Amino acid sequence: MLQLRSNDGHLCAKLDLAAGARLASLQVDGLELLVGRDATNHPFGWGSYVMAPFAGRLRRGRFSFEGTTYHMPANLDQHAIHGVVFDAVWEVLDTTSHRASLSCELGDPWPFAGRIVQEVAVRDGAIEQRLTIAADRPMPATLGWHPWFRRQLDRGRPAELQVDWTSARMYQRDDDYMPTDVLVPVTPGPWDDAFVGVGQIKLRWPGALELRVEHDCSHIIIYDQPAHALCIEPQSDQPDAFTWAPDRCRVVPGHPLSRSTTWHVHRVD
Repeated sequence: MLQLRSNDGHLCAKLDLAAGARLASLQVDGLELLVGRDATNHPFGWGSYVMAPFAGRLRRGRFSFEGTTYHMPANLDQHAIHGVVFDAVWEVLDTTSHRASLSCELGDPWPFAGRIVQEVAVRDGAIEQRLTIAADRPMPATLGWHPWFRRQLDRGRPAELQVDWTSARMYQRDDDYMPTDVLVPVTPGPWDDAFVGVGQIKLRWPGALELRVEHDCSHIIIYDQPAHALCIEPQSDQPDAFTWAPDRCRVVPGHPLSRSTTWHVHRVD
């Protein structure tokens, strides 16, 4: 574990270097915000992990790029999901008591050479995260984060999701439970859906904490179907973007893909 702490000591994050350098723990004044590793130890279901070089699902693990069709191993039913680095080995490039920079080389089963740099900084009242994907030759890429926030903390009432839907739309899903490229008005939850134009997002645990998600991503996936967790996932593009929007997710040498997210946390009565 690599531990980072804010200067005031209220915020503490732990990165599990043996589990894809994910955030295994995020505590505010001793209150754990993230779902921990469960007995099944399934890599998709705990902490907060990096999704890259593709975020979300690839339909049947298949995509085409520059006239060649590629196949990724299916790891969720018949689809490939969440990239290839959520359980990869990351190298620590630099670290202090409150920030860390880590790198992961892309390789098999991903068919392109490149690298991902993850930067995490903990400061008073916030945790800042940035991901950057650089390519050795042109390749498709999207990225994102998949946090599992606990619905119930050790203090306060269950989490309430507060979202500004004023300008938001969502992607219509098909019979394969995959998002299409058709945008429709936001329907009532529960959701396992991709959205664009989402305004302010807050998680509020009445009597304990409030967390505000700030990001520079074009897409947000909200997964609020589990009884024990809420997932708010900033992504650089929609799931299966290599098929629906290939021109938006092309990375070339000298022009990396980079996105950031900051989670602002403060105590509430």
